[in-house]
Amino acid sequence: FMPQIEVSVGARHWRAGELAAEWMSERIGEGEVAIITGMMSSSSARSRTDGFTKWFAENNPKIKVVDVQNGDWDRMKAKDLADVLLKKHPNLKGIYCNNDTMAMGAIESIKSANKVGKVLLLGTDGTSEAHSSIRAGELSGTVDNMPKYISQIGIEMMVRRLGGQEVPKVIYTPGVVIDKSNVDADVEKVIGWEKPKFQ
Repeated sequence: FMPQIEVSVGARHWRAGELAAEWMSERIGEGEVAIITGMMSSSSARSRTDGFTKWFAENNPKIKVVDVQNGDWDRMKAKDLADVLLKKHPNLKGIYCNNDTMAMGAIESIKSANKVGKVLLLGTDGTSEAHSSIRAGELSGTVDNMPKYISQIGIEMMVRRLGGQEVPKVIYTPGVVIDKSNVDADVEKVIGWEKPKFQ
């Protein structure tokens, strides 16, 4: 977040990486995983990657991040990288992509290798294409940053500031892993959302 902005509302990218790692850990227990990152000049790519790798180091060292490749947020590059990862690491159990665009490229590689469900694949952002792929039984899941709630909370904070209220400088919005278990669920119940209460 930029210091010249009075109030920042948005996703906590580090937490997105942690959520992805925790979800993957619960399902594979131990083994090898890899990451396809966005441009590492981007703070969101660095934070998501660090959150993912450090969660395993601190919570489940039985899972090893064996490869980290830069996909530049690009779908086709991610597909090519996934091809290489699957060949280079035949025991790979999971891949985490820093965004859904790259995940949608990587899933094509996994499908071609007949490893859907054998190699778990998580994206980030919660795009409609990712949700459709989850429903189709292809993409394992996505860390949804809930843009609807980013906008709602952002507007609420703006109204409060215009009304003279003090609000926090940085406000992190909810994130959750969407997978086959909750892709069609009421998202407000999934994240425990409550309507804003004004006083």
